[in-house]
Amino acid sequence: MIVSVGLGISELQAQYHEVKLDAGGLIMTNFGLGYEYCINDDMGINLRLGYFTSGTLIESDDDYNTFTITADYRYYLDYNEGADGSFVSGYLKYRNLVAENYFTDFDPNTGEFLDAADFKSNGVAFGLTYGRKWVTNSGFLFESYGGVGRYIIENESVPEGYEDLEYLSFPWDFRIGLIVGWRFE
Repeated sequence: MIVSVGLGISELQAQYHEVKLDAGGLIMTNFGLGYEYCINDDMGINLRLGYFTSGTLIESDDDYNTFTITADYRYYLDYNEGADGSFVSGYLKYRNLVAENYFTDFDPNTGEFLDAADFKSNGVAFGLTYGRKWVTNSGFLFESYGGVGRYIIENESVPEGYEDLEYLSFPWDFRIGLIVGWRFE
């Protein structure tokens, strides 16, 4: 009996740690760093910090920044691969969006923007993700995923007279990632 309890506890202990970088996001100025704690061969807890800025994506006077914290619980569908292979996850995401000096009115006759305003939004989203992870024997990993969620809590700050800026706070959350990283024990 003591042996079986001991074996059960050893199966619950974390086997792997992973440090990750969102390589696909770098193309779109969406910087992301992540960490996954693999509880056992078929479960993991993932944490990701992300920062998106519009200023470097295209030549623009708009200052549009988003900071996110995302936590998800992963279930790996193929137990034999050891926290590797296809996975599904439920996630919870916090988003802080700030658009300072965001241009709202455009005059097509002159080609100039007429007015600018500030917009701020906070939100919490819940969603589902499906993805695939490949890990080499040396510990290098590649991961891809996609998912969709919905903001269940939103708090917006829109200046009076600029209610048309509310389109910046979209109620749906879409996730896509191309991740590279390193697994270690």
